[in-house]
Formats: sequence, structure tokens, C-alpha cells
Amino acid sequence: MTFNAGGGIIRGKFVVLGEQQMNLANSSIPPQDVSLLQSVLDAWCHDQKIDRKDATKEAKILVSEYQRGVRSQIRLIDALSKHQRGHIET
Repeated sequence: MTFNAGGGIIRGKFVVLGEQQMNLANSSIPPQDVSLLQSVLDAWCHDQKIDRKDATKEAKILVSEYQRGVRSQIRLIDALSKHQRGHIET
């Protein structure tokens, strides 16, 4: 199964955020939440002036935070900011 979810594409048990494909075998991300993660990643990349295809680490951070239960755009962006400053290990 493949479908587009707000810029993220879900293929079976994988989600593609930009160029990064992540295995979702242990979790499921509904399309609206893929859209949330995609919009946060897009905003972050725009703000940091980086290509989304180069934001693999950031995409992993977002999925990790999502899997921990974070659903707030602000908290997701905070996680990226903290990681950028070296406060969070991935």
C-alpha cells in the first residue's frame, strides 16, 4: 500500500519524510500525524536553510519524539532545537 500524506509518503510499513525512509514496523503513524511531522520538518528546513533531503537526522529526531508521545509542533521544534544545541543524543 502506498499513499501520500501531506508530503510524507507511506509505503506499507515505511514512511518517507523527504528523502528519508523510516521503518515503522513497531509503530503506526496516521496520515494526519505524518502531515504534522512533515510540516515541522519543512518549517525547520526552511528556517535553517537546509535542503529537506539533507535533514535525515532531523527526520529521525521527529519520528523518535513522536514515538515518545510528542504531538505538539512546538515541542517537536523544541526537540530539534535542543538537539542542535547538543542537549539530546539520538
